Amino acid sequence: MNPSGYSKHVFQRLPGIWLICTLLISSIGPYFTPQLFVAIYLFLQVIFVLNGLRTAWAMIAIYFASVKHSKTDWYQKYLADAPQSPEPAPTPSPTPPLLVLADAQKPDSTDLVDTSASVSSPCTALPEKDLDSDASSSDGSAVTLVDSKRNSRFYQVRHVIIIPNYKEDIGTLTETLDVLASHTIAKAQYKICLAMEASESGSELKANDLIAAFRNKFLFIDFTQHPSGLVGEIRGKSSNVSWAARQMSIKIEDRNDHVYTVMDADTCFTQDYFMAINYHFGIAPQEKRNRMMFATSVVFDRNAKDIPFIVRTADNMWAIGGISNMYQGSSTKIPTSAYSVSMNLARSVDFWDVGPEAIGEDMHMYAKCFFATGGSLEIVGVYSPASQCNIEGKHWFSTLWARYGQSRRHLWGSLDTGYVLERTFNHMYRYLTGKQIAIDIENQVSPSHFPLLTYLDMVYRILELHVFLIHIVLVMLITSVSLPNSTVGSLFFSRLSNPPTLDSYVMTCVNIAGMMRNVAMAPFVLTIIVFEFYHHWIAIGRWKHAAQSTGNVQYLGKRSQFVSTRSLLNLLDWIALPVSGVLYGVLPALQANISHFWTNSLEYKVAGKPVASIALPVGSLENESLATAPASTSPEAPVTLVMTAAPAALASSEDKS
Repeated sequence: MNPSGYSKHVFQRLPGIWLICTLLISSIGPYFTPQLFVAIYLFLQVIFVLNGLRTAWAMIAIYFASVKHSKTDWYQKYLADAPQSPEPAPTPSPTPPLLVLADAQKPDSTDLVDTSASVSSPCTALPEKDLDSDASSSDGSAVTLVDSKRNSRFYQVRHVIIIPNYKEDIGTLTETLDVLASHTIAKAQYKICLAMEASESGSELKANDLIAAFRNKFLFIDFTQHPSGLVGEIRGKSSNVSWAARQMSIKIEDRNDHVYTVMDADTCFTQDYFMAINYHFGIAPQEKRNRMMFATSVVFDRNAKDIPFIVRTADNMWAIGGISNMYQGSSTKIPTSAYSVSMNLARSVDFWDVGPEAIGEDMHMYAKCFFATGGSLEIVGVYSPASQCNIEGKHWFSTLWARYGQSRRHLWGSLDTGYVLERTFNHMYRYLTGKQIAIDIENQVSPSHFPLLTYLDMVYRILELHVFLIHIVLVMLITSVSLPNSTVGSLFFSRLSNPPTLDSYVMTCVNIAGMMRNVAMAPFVLTIIVFEFYHHWIAIGRWKHAAQSTGNVQYLGKRSQFVSTRSLLNLLDWIALPVSGVLYGVLPALQANISHFWTNSLEYKVAGKPVASIALPVGSLENESLATAPASTSPEAPVTLVMTAAPAALASSEDKS
């Protein structure tokens, strides 16, 4: 069963087939197939209750984990937990054969392959310079770390931070880089890659201006240009990231200490995100490093106060959905937008996929790594969320419409439902027939160690996200009209002289389901309450704690100029949940699932975000017209941000990478 063959097209259409079946069963099933209706109806209600309970538990766990994370001195924790006799640094290897396939299985885009050939092809993205020189920063000055710390594995980790962007405002990119540059480990450990698109006019000039402004702020900063029109690719974040990661990999010889971090152009990380990775990566043996991925949640704490409450509620529910998978005991931690993956693992799986199936690049890369490692992926939760902006249009209605476009792209990722199901059946078939799935040279994983429960958990979480929760809402909406004793249906059926009758157990089932939903309200309310505490800690509490503990916020770094906090009045936002759920959940899911019957391609469009006016050091600019105010001509002058109150100008007519 090769995912590039016929089975791929069948699995792609399964969510749409299930959707049509649910529509039919919920509308005419109570009258013609009552037993089937009752079974499916109760099953979905059980899923609804279980999801509510798990989400409440996860929200509580993540809140306390985030507080603990912010108060942790990660280097001291490393000293306490690191092995007494650390293993010697491995010998650099240009193309380490980390993971290979069994002979009987043909390599494809989802399996582990030796990528030495694929990354050795000619490229024009990066100049010929050594990216492995850690003795000094990019301007030649000594890295400000004492030798004893530099020799520890904690500070040997190198973060290759990829920032994909297409027609992004230079102010947005400047703020993102300025926040990263404020981290105390930036000069010693951050290698920045501005992943530009060649199809964007002036992208090279914009990248060079940014590099000139920040050349003394990081260990390394450069840019790549993703060519347009490559065979088999669609324009989007995944193909841009894949290109940038390949080029960075070519230039780095010792990849064992390197971790890719993928983030959006407007994402702001605090320093403790990278310090936590230093800790987990530093204490891990090399064979575990080769299978490591890091996932975190997102928080919308930048411009939320400036957008419609319907959009704000939808984004907060999206954040809660990501949080529901992030608690420590969860074997499935699906990253959202920003995440990290070891360079060795990315190379072993042949980097990011570039076809239309990878439009949801975060979940798809996670699934790809999961199956490529035979379910032995080391996914680590990092409880310092990525700060992001809400979509913001020129006016209220344009924001609502832009958010729908973003939701459609999110739900277009239901293609991963078919991908996960196909890969799971493929691996189970190989297991049952005694064939090897994937071999880790270090561990010699054999079919007898097939992690069935881990696979089933993965399948359940994907189905829950892309199928079950959407179907629950659809069933409740349709039965509120199609049943004679329902709220809306009674108004219609009471006018009929001979209304249809239902078996008594059908209405009993509906009544039981109603009681189950009432019970589920308790964990839902608890989730909302804890989320408000969580949001307050992330947006306010941890910054106050850092300032009180150290006299400044240097450990977290500089925060974004856009800050939105929540008050008791924001509790009213949750009243919009039914509208937000239908508008940004059910409708885009319907459009995506039905569209997948004839296509899997979707244009990736620019999302409007808040615009920042900037003032770069004039002396560092090749194009001084980009500076909005006079600045010092010294190359060491700090980057100055002047934030405007104007909302983002949507560029929704353009494709986004």
